[in-house]
Amino acid sequence: MSSSKMNLWQPMHVSTPGWSSMANLSSEFEKRLEKIRVQFLFDHPFLSVLALSLPMVAHENIHEAFETNGMAIFVDEAKTATLDDGRLKYTYAHTLLHILLKHPFRMKERDQKVWNRSSDIVINLLLEDFERVGERPEDEVLLEKFRDCSVEEVYHALYQENPEGEGTPDEENPTEQKLDLIENEGDTEAAMEEIDALIVQAMGAAQKQGNIPASFLEVISEVIRPKVDLATLLHAYMSESFFDKESDFSRPNRRFVHQGLYLPGYRYEQSRILLYIALDRSMSIDQKTFSKFLG
Repeated sequence: MSSSKMNLWQPMHVSTPGWSSMANLSSEFEKRLEKIRVQFLFDHPFLSVLALSLPMVAHENIHEAFETNGMAIFVDEAKTATLDDGRLKYTYAHTLLHILLKHPFRMKERDQKVWNRSSDIVINLLLEDFERVGERPEDEVLLEKFRDCSVEEVYHALYQENPEGEGTPDEENPTEQKLDLIENEGDTEAAMEEIDALIVQAMGAAQKQGNIPASFLEVISEVIRPKVDLATLLHAYMSESFFDKESDFSRPNRRFVHQGLYLPGYRYEQSRILLYIALDRSMSIDQKTFSKFLG
């Protein structure tokens, strides 16, 4: 795997078509991909947002027809020769979901083979709930026992079964290990900011669509849900509680009366909350933690 592929990162612009970087692909293959994008636009707008925004790079991939590092899609046209239109469409959608769910970024120090298989299982179960996403290729693993599980949960289960990292082939899917995720190197912080913005836009399109499976929305919410610490939550709650106010026309806002505008003023609640604070001073609390208790 070439280092140039591993380190590829160029800022994405949502208005830039994803096919703009496919100069080395044949016109016939570009037409196949363009047809799929049009189908995404009508059937799954959120996939269309991703497909039109992410760079697609012609590359001689080591393993799969489509591979991704979470920032771009590397496509090996020669390897797609065995894929009919239905399987090509599914593979494209599958790869886009790897990016949407941040699988390359979430891998971290985990075993790559087991993580890749875990990610594939989650995506394929999600795609089972969709219509018009093409036909699942034979090498795409599908295990119903992991339905509604997160990638981390699937990884833990698979790794327990086989800590050697072979991805635990099974009777339901007796195929070779698939590897379409590339480890990330470089400025991942900048990449994550771009991806987060793209995810928000894609999910906005998904919600407007109105027929998105609940299982998919739940998985996505876990990915984009902001991680807010307890201190921040308490600060917001206390601020709102102490300064709670209601709009009231009986006391017009005097700032606008001279303009002939009678807008509601604010009436502050007189109630106050009763707050008890308890500090843990046992030996299990070190000085650094105790200092945080005191603010």
